[in-house]
Amino acid sequence: MRRGFPSNGNDHRSEQHGLCVHANLAGQLHRWLQQCGYRTKHHLHLDAQDTEAPVISTTANSGDLGCNPTVVAPTFTGLDNCEGTFLPTVTTTGPSNTGCAYTQTWLANYTDACNNAADEVSITYTWTQDTEAPVISTTANSGDLGCNPTVVAPTFTGTDNCEGTFLPTVTTTGPSNTGCAYTQTWLANYTDGCGNAAIEQSITYTWTQDSEAPVISTTASSGDLGCNPTVVAPTFTGLDNCEGAFLPTVTTTGPSNTGCAYTQTWLANYTDGCNNAAIEQSITYTWTQDSEAPVISTTASSGDLGCNPTIVAPTFTGLDNCEGTFLPTVTTTGPSNTGCAYTQTWLANYTDACNNAAIEQSITYTWTQDTEAPVISTTASSGDLGCNPTVVAPTFTGLDNCEGTFIPTVTTTGPSNTGCAYTQTWLANYTDGCNNAGYRTKHHLHLDAGQRSAGNFHHGHQR
Repeated sequence: MRRGFPSNGNDHRSEQHGLCVHANLAGQLHRWLQQCGYRTKHHLHLDAQDTEAPVISTTANSGDLGCNPTVVAPTFTGLDNCEGTFLPTVTTTGPSNTGCAYTQTWLANYTDACNNAADEVSITYTWTQDTEAPVISTTANSGDLGCNPTVVAPTFTGTDNCEGTFLPTVTTTGPSNTGCAYTQTWLANYTDGCGNAAIEQSITYTWTQDSEAPVISTTASSGDLGCNPTVVAPTFTGLDNCEGAFLPTVTTTGPSNTGCAYTQTWLANYTDGCNNAAIEQSITYTWTQDSEAPVISTTASSGDLGCNPTIVAPTFTGLDNCEGTFLPTVTTTGPSNTGCAYTQTWLANYTDACNNAAIEQSITYTWTQDTEAPVISTTASSGDLGCNPTVVAPTFTGLDNCEGTFIPTVTTTGPSNTGCAYTQTWLANYTDGCNNAGYRTKHHLHLDAGQRSAGNFHHGHQR
């Protein structure tokens, strides 16, 4: 021991080591004395030999601690060749960050009593401080795209408080459909480096895939309905590959006519939700509207034509409100007669196309067919009645082929005489209804006795 310092029990070490201890003890003694209020007028001088730097150690390692860690300061220990174990001086400026990226460095230092400085030991932890979920955005909106669209997948963008912009993970199962109705959903997701998951964003597009025209059908057929029909509008039905059964739009301008000829057209149309237009279906009905009877006319008049006429059939004309002028159907059974009395009837008829019958027109001619003269007869004979007769006028009878018996017209100028010779003539005449004339003449010659004896004698005559 040097300069009377007591042993501290560690002198069993090497001399060099002992010198480090003595120096250490001197330092300690100096400090103790100052702490107790003693002033030393002399410096304690000890010879110490120590050129070895103390050593700082730590079990910690610099590195990244991941996300949102509980940061525990690293522990440092020290060992000095003279002083033994020691607690290093640890300093840190606290954590610093750039955004979510945090860093903190701990510096461990120590300088021993011989001013040997330990090598500075540094531990730096980095970590990410992030509990905020990333955000996914899109300018797209779910909705219906209409018909036969070009489907463009929606675009998603992402922003994270730590990572900045990112591309979300977008998934879709592709389009699915029920008939013509299609749907497709896109799901956008993202989880950041700290396991914070963004709220899933979903865009669903619906649309109709349809390029097929609807079909309109009808059991009706265009055509003529005849006369005075009850016009029932045709019925149309429709079938679309997407919409199924539908009612077509049916339009008509109502019936139009030229005279009695009517026509009406119905047009059936339909355009489906995708603007596919059905082929227009058209039904046209024609018919005749006519309940008015045709009219038959003639300038002829029924009547008697007299005797032995030249028979000219009456002429009939016709006028119908729909058909215009027409020729009636004229029938006759020919002339018939009872004896000389003839008759003939002409019947004019017409029924139009709508079964409206004209009032029958009838013309009847009567006439007498007679070219035979009536015959006048008498049982009397012209002759001489002798002397002083009672003169009785002759009796005449008549027979006509048409009129039958008749009484002739008998005329006489009365008796005339030349002296005692008297004569009287009766003329019997008759003209029938057809101007056929019959006649007969009777002459009676009256002679007295003197004439008779004289032989002057005249015979009467009959024409």
